[in-house]
Amino acid sequence: MRAPIPLALPILMGSASGLVALSLVSVVSADLRPPSVVVATPDAGDEATASPAPTPTSQLEDAARAPAVDVRLAPSAKGVLGAWLVAGPFKAPRAALDAAPPGVDEKALAPALNAVLGNDRDLGNGKRRPPARWALVSSGPPRTGTGQDPGLEGSRTIDLKASLEDAGGSELLAYAAGRLHIEKAGRYYLLLGVDDGVRVFVDGAVVFSRDDARPVRDDDDVIALDLAAGDHDIVLKLHQRDGAWAFRTKLVDGSLAPPAGAYLALPGTNADDARALAARMSWLVVDRAFDARATPPRYRPVLTVRYPEGAPRGVPLPVTAKLSGVPEASAFDVRAGGVAVNASGVSDLVVSLPAIDPWTGTATLETTVAGRSVKSTLPARPQSERALLRAERARSRVKGDEPWLLPGSLDSFQHIAHRLSRFLARGDGDGEAQADEARELDRLSANLERGVDPYEGRSGMMRRAVVTPFDGAPSELGLYVPPSYKRGDSRKYPLVVGLHGMNSYPMSMMRALFGLDDDKKAPLWKDRHLLPPQDVPSVDAFVITPYAHGNTMYREIGEDDVLHMIKWASTVFPIDDTRITITGPSMGGIGSASIPFHYPHVFAASAPLCGYHSYLIRPDMAARPKRPWERLLLEERSNVFWAENGEHLPLWIVHGTRDHPEANSGVLIERYEKLKYSIKHDHPEAGHNVWGITYGELKGMKWLLSQRLDPNPARVRFRTMRTRYATSAWVTVDALATPTSWGDVDARIKSRTSIALTTSGVSALTLARNEKLVDPRAKIAVTVDGTALAFEASEPLSFHKRPGGGAWEPGAAKHERLVKQGRVTGPIRDVFHEPLLFVYGAGDDARANERVARGFAERPGVVASYPVISDSEFLARGEPLANDRALFLVGRTNKVLAALDSAATNAGTPFPLHVESGAVTLGKERFVGRELGGAFIHPNPVRPDRYVVVVAGADMPGTLRALSLPDLLPDFVVWDEGVAPARGQIVLGAGSLRAGGVFENDWSLPAVLADPLAKTARPSPRSETDATPSLP
Repeated sequence: MRAPIPLALPILMGSASGLVALSLVSVVSADLRPPSVVVATPDAGDEATASPAPTPTSQLEDAARAPAVDVRLAPSAKGVLGAWLVAGPFKAPRAALDAAPPGVDEKALAPALNAVLGNDRDLGNGKRRPPARWALVSSGPPRTGTGQDPGLEGSRTIDLKASLEDAGGSELLAYAAGRLHIEKAGRYYLLLGVDDGVRVFVDGAVVFSRDDARPVRDDDDVIALDLAAGDHDIVLKLHQRDGAWAFRTKLVDGSLAPPAGAYLALPGTNADDARALAARMSWLVVDRAFDARATPPRYRPVLTVRYPEGAPRGVPLPVTAKLSGVPEASAFDVRAGGVAVNASGVSDLVVSLPAIDPWTGTATLETTVAGRSVKSTLPARPQSERALLRAERARSRVKGDEPWLLPGSLDSFQHIAHRLSRFLARGDGDGEAQADEARELDRLSANLERGVDPYEGRSGMMRRAVVTPFDGAPSELGLYVPPSYKRGDSRKYPLVVGLHGMNSYPMSMMRALFGLDDDKKAPLWKDRHLLPPQDVPSVDAFVITPYAHGNTMYREIGEDDVLHMIKWASTVFPIDDTRITITGPSMGGIGSASIPFHYPHVFAASAPLCGYHSYLIRPDMAARPKRPWERLLLEERSNVFWAENGEHLPLWIVHGTRDHPEANSGVLIERYEKLKYSIKHDHPEAGHNVWGITYGELKGMKWLLSQRLDPNPARVRFRTMRTRYATSAWVTVDALATPTSWGDVDARIKSRTSIALTTSGVSALTLARNEKLVDPRAKIAVTVDGTALAFEASEPLSFHKRPGGGAWEPGAAKHERLVKQGRVTGPIRDVFHEPLLFVYGAGDDARANERVARGFAERPGVVASYPVISDSEFLARGEPLANDRALFLVGRTNKVLAALDSAATNAGTPFPLHVESGAVTLGKERFVGRELGGAFIHPNPVRPDRYVVVVAGADMPGTLRALSLPDLLPDFVVWDEGVAPARGQIVLGAGSLRAGGVFENDWSLPAVLADPLAKTARPSPRSETDATPSLP
């Protein structure tokens, strides 16, 4: 074994086995502060020299490192304070935040560890408890044990239910307290994420109150505090309504950095409490990083130690790592120095551990942080190592443009190799599944070595991936290739598209679709454990199951991913385009109706199982007030409003009688029956899981394969909300009459030379000359809404309404300025259909700008790899303003925004909304207020076929408040603190805007800008459950 080795900086140290190169870096997020640096100097011996006079900075550092006598919590790199004194619970009185529990004098609180607060407590339901005592609680693993795998991050909130006895009920109160030390007078910000209500006292004065039912959301409340230098008593009064009960706090300055020298003192604690807290609050992870390119191949593990919720000052935080169970040459026992706690807070520690040669058996890595020990088992994976090494060598021989490589094959090969490498790096414990993936990678490598496509000759189920244009990253899908298929065959095959449900995966969906689901296993297990070919029934069709970027609800990037995969499959394989069908359960049931309704005459049939087809009947939507634009956008998301497009789309809907409300599917069934469209529906005695019944014995598959699309329908009924969804068979809607209503078309071929149409809400149309339906060499007579038009054989069948809604006339509409058309129509969320580049301003409020940019780019449940860069980086890279991607710009001083704003003004189409420090201007109206900001979507003035979205706050709190905007947004909004209750919601609900609406068709502002419900009573959520949408 290598002898214990101390680490401080990148150094070369002696050991029993020779010189060992080790590196350690003490870092934090690059946007917060630079890494701390330790400089070693020789021992001065007896030749002491005069020390320089202390500086304010050095005094702060000395104070931060002074040995602890109590708990003085330094904030994390992001300002988080994750340890408090907490007392409770108490039964909440009717006016929870306005009244104190018996015996509690809120004006004279004196929190100290183990001190009594209040009288005997009556918690209701016969529960009587002695007076509460102040207890030290924190984030991190529970007190009962270490409980943390190095590969998992600990709790990021303070869980009051887990920390306090008898805190499992509802309508409870608790107090969290500490003494906040501020080194320099100024304005600071307390950022809270609280479940549910909170009142904040600073030095006995109430500075903030909010009593909403809500889950914990980071930085949900932004509280400005003007504080003098010195100590300040701070108390949080916490109201539990129902559900979980937790909170999270941050203290930052105006740049979102923790204030220099600030800490939270917890009275009554001692040095032992500080040391115990230091052990409990640590978080660590080991990336085992297998390097197949090294000679010989080896692991290059990296240990990361963090205190994401702060750490006690004055407590050494030494880190050691010991590896055993490997050959002596690879074993090590290293001292990795310590996590730095200084006047600026707590830094991360990143340690490059000694390289490890592959081993046999099971190794053990024991890591200690501040006396807390975490052991990780590292099972040997020789099969995976060999497969990765072989794959690396096979890939190095391929350029990527070989004629025998089919589209997507190399993407898939590299994706499988990357998956396997990730499993090795994180110490994946599922050896069986990992061995299967290693064997798969070996098979693919063998083909590459022979100079043939990796998937040549393969049939059955397999995992694939294709790089898509939306984020430039590989997107995974399951693929089934029928055994009868041989490359080069001229025969056309059906294609079945299966859409997974929420929190599921491609191969899990593939199993279900073939009737092989196991409801006792988790979706991830089913995704990784592929069935042997002999257990899979043969189907004479291709099948794809796209991941579609996760829980997208098959909207925007998810919808486009499905269509991209269909296009890919149709390019690579001989697909019969009249026999493409689609199905899916739950979320997949929603998508398997919405996609064919948006793109009619692509699919021959659909089987949407247990889906939700109207937002307007959902319990979490029905009682909420709705603005006109919200009502319109809810209709757009509701499949039932698109049902007219299903005239040539047979449906088979299955919904269990115990899956309430049945109306989720019933509304679409009723609409289809009213339209007299083809529909089959079943209602088994079952809950939500009806896919086992429907797909079992290939029943669903057989029904789908029996369907065929008529490619030449003589009648087309088409309905659309926007020209992104413009075409059905031979009818294309080029423009809608207004941006706030549906467009409807009913078109019929009367003869080979005559077409008749009736429309509403449509102002421009184009008809394709389908030679199966009309004579391509003859004049065509078109009657639209009673107006007769004639077209020569050489003329396009395009016609439009005169401006102002006049009569129809032949020819395409001509516009002198920007208009809503094609794929550029708004609203704000429509931008997520496009390849995106997020650019945040690196000037004023840079960290808040980046936080908001990442908040929009990294939507919960959606797996996408959008690039997020600063405006400085955008310009340094030479990115063009006329970008191929849509630009999502954050920050009022964003340099890219300034350049585009100037271009728009010069082009005579100035941006309608401008944000400056302290104010927002929309048209001719100027807004001021607290937490102010604005956002809008608009054509890029130098690339009008691409979007630009602007989100900007008038100050840092206003910028952060953009994270409270709900999911359904119109074209433009101006917000202030009134939007706060909309955080995490689909619609504004109890929140309000200063202004908002939909641009006219020429991108001009509407006559009315104000939020129509801003001055009306808006009911707040009644419970945490009510405040959390059941589905996105």
